[in-house]
Amino acid sequence: MSSQKEIGENIYTVLPLPGRKGLTTFTELIKMAGPAFGTPGNEKDKRVTAAIGQILESLDAEQILGFATLFGGYTTVTRADESEISLSENKLFDSHFAGNYLEMFEWFGFCLEVNYSSFLGGMTFDGFDLMTLLTGVKKESSESQKT
Repeated sequence: MSSQKEIGENIYTVLPLPGRKGLTTFTELIKMAGPAFGTPGNEKDKRVTAAIGQILESLDAEQILGFATLFGGYTTVTRADESEISLSENKLFDSHFAGNYLEMFEWFGFCLEVNYSSFLGGMTFDGFDLMTLLTGVKKESSESQKT
């Protein structure tokens, strides 16, 4: 079942990854982000800030590009002029997001939401919803719709 979300002037349709691909991708994501959630601290906000900082420090450009390429293979974009493109083609991916990195990261967060919110949405870190921390998307206020 696909999910759709309007980001900027585009509508992104994202299919969930197949089970085994989703599991291996999730494992890679957790290996990258997981150590951050063991960060000790005295106050809740400091721990959350430290965890986010550690995630950012652990980002590997090649891994992120690999995740984006993978998710692109499961994404179709309907543009404002109603034309559709698939982000599975590197040239289309590159031209679509050129100079538009905020939209790229919003799309990336949406891909994480589509694939992992059923698991991560119920988890918390110091009282903060883990899915919201990782994607910036609150489950209750998500604009996504399943089709």
